[in-house]
Amino acid sequence: MGDYKPLSGVRAVELATYVAGPTVGRMLTHFGADVIKVEDVTAGDYWRMMGAFYNMPDDELENPLFDQYNSGKRDICLNLKSPDGLEALLKLLERADVFIVNVREQSLQRLGLDYGSLKERFPRLIYAQITGYGDTGPDKDLPAFDTSAFWAATGFINDISLDVPGGLHQPADTPASVGDCTTGLALYGAVMTALYARERIGKGDRVTASLFGTALWVMGHLTLGTQERYGRVYPRTHATCTPPPFRCRDGNWIVIALLTSWARDFPRFCQVIGRPELDEDPRFHDALSFVRPENARALADILDGVFLERTAQEWKQLFDHNKLVCSLIGHFKDVFQSRQAIENEFIQAFTTPSGNSCFVTVPSPRSQRMGMHPFRRGPLWGEHSVELLRELGYPEEAVEEMLRRHSTAQHPPLP
Repeated sequence: MGDYKPLSGVRAVELATYVAGPTVGRMLTHFGADVIKVEDVTAGDYWRMMGAFYNMPDDELENPLFDQYNSGKRDICLNLKSPDGLEALLKLLERADVFIVNVREQSLQRLGLDYGSLKERFPRLIYAQITGYGDTGPDKDLPAFDTSAFWAATGFINDISLDVPGGLHQPADTPASVGDCTTGLALYGAVMTALYARERIGKGDRVTASLFGTALWVMGHLTLGTQERYGRVYPRTHATCTPPPFRCRDGNWIVIALLTSWARDFPRFCQVIGRPELDEDPRFHDALSFVRPENARALADILDGVFLERTAQEWKQLFDHNKLVCSLIGHFKDVFQSRQAIENEFIQAFTTPSGNSCFVTVPSPRSQRMGMHPFRRGPLWGEHSVELLRELGYPEEAVEEMLRRHSTAQHPPLP
């Protein structure tokens, strides 16, 4: 691994909180960009204080939840409601290639930080904006998190849920931050496209991604069939185009994916499980017959008993040996013992400033020339304020005056 970083020289300013916007900045730091996180001088990114919700510390010496999405960034505190604080941000933008925002549009307009107010002053700037529901429509100004705009508004947590005892229907719990990360990755792709175009035509652009719109795209195959003319109904239970998860003798579960070629894989599958006669059953013999809901349900009922004959690991070894696609259903905690995750450096060991060690996950896209650089902690609130103001050319007396008026704040060095 050398010092090559493909985005070296690219600078981004991030006026974004929680996860979706910071994911864009995290992807940029992953490939070597200089990302400057701007936080309010009186109340920083609330994500700094979310660790306790996940049984993690969230103090200055150990805050892995914040570090995960803010690794390698620099941080400046500014009071954007003060003239000199706002001017400092505009000076940062003069040297920036990308401006990442997930602040609500009305607030941006009040500060003069909306795209319409900035595009003439910074014609080469890539303005990257996360929205909840898009730029137009009745919901465009609503506040949004991924729990609401990504998971709930699209119907996912309703239609992928299960009935609970007593005949009640309980929507599934929202997998928080997953929609944020997905939307942030989508916007990162748009940022890179805009940077590439700028090299050709010399002009910046506004690129956006919304939580709601991204969800509709990534869930497209789930939603398309629910149109009235097609009539797909959720929840689907066992009536699916691939067999559902099956419980094995040891209580663990396994998933089989027979998607490549039913005509080729289903006969082999029947041989491996010791039920060759199932391949001759006209209900399952060809894919068109199997996908009928009543036939899929009948096969699942049969296989429920078959899979109880072996442990999940025994089934996996059989399927792997016969090149049939499968996976054990694990738990989140299992990934930290996963050789696959560790050897590919999808997770990395990280020693926090407290001296304690933990594992963190890192972005999976890779550069062959760059290799993997060690994970770095996220910045402290206002850790680089004075450093960055000096870089912008502020004399010492001006910096001291901004500190005195609380237009900025500098975090003291860690012990």
